Amino acid sequence: MWENDNILLIYSNTSYATMNVYEIPGIGIDSNIYILLEGEQAFIVDAGMSAHQYYIKDNIQRHVDLDAVACIIITHEHFDHTGGIDILTEICPNAQVCMHRKCMYALQRKMAGTSTAMGRQMPTVHRILKDGDIIELGSSQLEVISTPGHSFGSMCLYDKKTETLISGDTVFSNGGFGRTDLEGGDLTDLVKSLKKLMKLKIKNIYPGHGPSIIGEGNHHLTLAYRNALSIL
Repeated sequence: MWENDNILLIYSNTSYATMNVYEIPGIGIDSNIYILLEGEQAFIVDAGMSAHQYYIKDNIQRHVDLDAVACIIITHEHFDHTGGIDILTEICPNAQVCMHRKCMYALQRKMAGTSTAMGRQMPTVHRILKDGDIIELGSSQLEVISTPGHSFGSMCLYDKKTETLISGDTVFSNGGFGRTDLEGGDLTDLVKSLKKLMKLKIKNIYPGHGPSIIGEGNHHLTLAYRNALSIL
């Protein structure tokens, strides 16, 4: 791991020479934003709230041409992950917005905690995702895993080859997990989602907030499951 101002190279899969993952740490309650980069192509995961657009733009430009960002993938509908979609699509003019169908539904319904409930326009969604879909980035394949519980439309992205999970707010480091008290949240569903993820081999977890987990993903996931189950 190395640090360059506010952006971290948190995983470089040199053995396969494929996907590099860069983190733009969230400021305050802003979500982390991830840049997934392979060759000249890049995806961005989550959009933050838009309050720090110049910080985000500057950090994206450190590693990829803005025109090369092909996709903005949203892990769930909450404002701290979706409020910056409009700004991010202006910054990255060729990027298509991708989100789970339940995430899109929550935004359309203006469910509590979403960016649309707080006055933002419904974003244009170019690709509607569902459980089991595959998003290809060069030779890397990211599987969409529906993980409701923290929110109605929560999902994770899983790269089997590198045993990498981009978890949104479903699971955090050291046994943490996302709140379930907003509209669409459900602790029982979250426990089921964590149990579902425990069936996977996971080395690295890149969560929506807080530090990333490198090398011990399943351990942190098991802790989160036990903690959530204990308060069910």
